Amino acid sequence: IQFNELPGLVREKNEKVQAAHSSLSAHRERTGVLVRSFFPRLSARFGTEEFKAGTMPSERLSYWRIEASENVWRGGRDLLESPLRDSNVRGAHADLRLEFNQELKEARKTYWRLVGVRLLVADKKEEIAKNDLNLRSIRRRAGAGVATAADAAQFELQANIFIQDLRKLELQEDVLRNRLSVATGLENHESLVVQK
Repeated sequence: IQFNELPGLVREKNEKVQAAHSSLSAHRERTGVLVRSFFPRLSARFGTEEFKAGTMPSERLSYWRIEASENVWRGGRDLLESPLRDSNVRGAHADLRLEFNQELKEARKTYWRLVGVRLLVADKKEEIAKNDLNLRSIRRRAGAGVATAADAAQFELQANIFIQDLRKLELQEDVLRNRLSVATGLENHESLVVQK
């Protein structure tokens, strides 16, 4: 993932943003005085029914029904409700912007934290490699009688500390990748790689 891809991913795939967008769409559907007040409502039903009376054989018949209704008296009530519904649409739009900005902020923070942790992991691996090199060197010197075994033990202890730190950083990296995948709506967080 690149940093400039975050707004598009959050807008398109984040579940919280999608829910806020659905709420806005629902509020928009409820607006419109003309549709609610003056357009007729149409409904149609059809099917079959089977019935039996007494000892007569069962009989199966089809039925259908079409209805149309128009309510001209609702116009005044809809006219009064219209400003409220428009206000609800504006509120849902503000909620959508707020949710998008919060999720984008979280995605951006997590992105940069993940970049930082990746750099720390690389540094820690480099420290482990240098410590291993020094440990082999001190063992050769201890074999030659120039250094003591206590020096080698100190490098071994430091190697264990470095490995523990590396495991903590890798766990933190996995948690951050998981958070970023949730914020961007991506499925697989293990394969998530961010650009520096």
